[in-house]
Amino acid sequence: MIPNYILNYIEKKVFPDKYERVNKSERKISMKHLVQNINENGDIYIDIFSCIGKHTKDICTYKINKKLQLEDINLQNHILKEFFSISIYTEKMEENVIIDNEYINILYEAAYEKAICNYFVANDECSDKIWSLIKKLKSWSQKTYEGNKMPFGILFDMDDDCIDTDIEYANFLDSKFSANLSDGINSAILLNKYGKFITYLPNDIQFDFGVNHQDGKHIFTPQKYEKFSSRCCKNMLGLILTETGQILLIKERRIFFVYKNNNWIYYSYNLFSNSIFEHLGYDKCQDLSLKKDFTKFVSSIYSSILDMIFAGEGCCISIVKEKYLNDCRNNFYESLNTVNSNVLIKEKKSIITKCIDNRKFVSLSRKLRQDLLSYDGALILREDGSFEAVGEIVKLDSKSSEGGGRTKAAKLLATVGIGIKVSEDGSIDCYGTKDVEQKDENTTVDDMIIKLFEIN
Repeated sequence: MIPNYILNYIEKKVFPDKYERVNKSERKISMKHLVQNINENGDIYIDIFSCIGKHTKDICTYKINKKLQLEDINLQNHILKEFFSISIYTEKMEENVIIDNEYINILYEAAYEKAICNYFVANDECSDKIWSLIKKLKSWSQKTYEGNKMPFGILFDMDDDCIDTDIEYANFLDSKFSANLSDGINSAILLNKYGKFITYLPNDIQFDFGVNHQDGKHIFTPQKYEKFSSRCCKNMLGLILTETGQILLIKERRIFFVYKNNNWIYYSYNLFSNSIFEHLGYDKCQDLSLKKDFTKFVSSIYSSILDMIFAGEGCCISIVKEKYLNDCRNNFYESLNTVNSNVLIKEKKSIITKCIDNRKFVSLSRKLRQDLLSYDGALILREDGSFEAVGEIVKLDSKSSEGGGRTKAAKLLATVGIGIKVSEDGSIDCYGTKDVEQKDENTTVDDMIIKLFEIN
């Protein structure tokens, strides 16, 4: 068997939403390396193995979360390949061997980072150039220039393979003179696919790199990086070091990876949207107009969550099913019991109502959406995208023992729709309701909910 220390790395680092490890007896095992298999029920499996000697193959099979898309699975394949390329075990090692070695940990972290670059850029040479720049930006994240942390914004034009330029930008980053040239907000440095310097780009004018800003595609990055990210389409890739020391990898106008607190986070919009669509039944919706509107609604929520994360704030947000609105109002809200006696709550409600001005969530500016999410309590939305409550203090289930106040609120609201908890550290947890055959007075919220996905 493959040693547990390898499988532990795989399950910790490979999956944005963990696969289910299954027994070989459940299905006929393919002996091919990293083969994707689909059975008659539409279940998708991946077999992973590593060779020992010439004849022995160890197999471990994972059942894939159906909400993942091909791009997610391709990423996981890249990571698995890198992990197994550095796996150091022999026939004499036992299955449950424990290796607590700092060198091994560093090796696997480097393999994970290398796999990210390989996924981000198909060409090995270009991948190595991006990896080199990431390591230089990591170094800058620990330094200051004239007492300040310095941001950087770097674009790669993967269509530019010109070899006439000889300025290797990674080498220039070793110099303090590189600190002033770009920030990813107002300016960027443009490199060719081999990491060679091309030009400086101010963001106060638009360069035409084939960007069609009218194509209707969403930009899934924090708002302040929208101009930079709008360039990151087709074969243009983006790399940002923020003032807070986070590294952003941007492709197709959305964040794919964020390096934060010595950890890489993979932000899968597909996982986010598919989970919500499926749980609320919109994946089977035949009304194309309704489905399109709901897509925009979910996209606006995701964008606002990113704004909260990169502002260093957490929040709780919920989508309540129409049929449960009265139950939600009667049983979950604290403020409804005090609104008539508390002048401040009345004023808050009046001002927020005027700010919203009968508009739906998707129609508000990103800044206003962020401000509304910043209130203590939960932001509660209806399925049509209209507002149900802002900064609502939710009555928590005293029987629920797991998580803090924000987690408990998200779980409770999940019993009437979807509950999402966003943490300051950048993690996202989404909850929904599972079928409970029999409910009684001892049934808790924890008994009723399931975690639809997590991003951390």
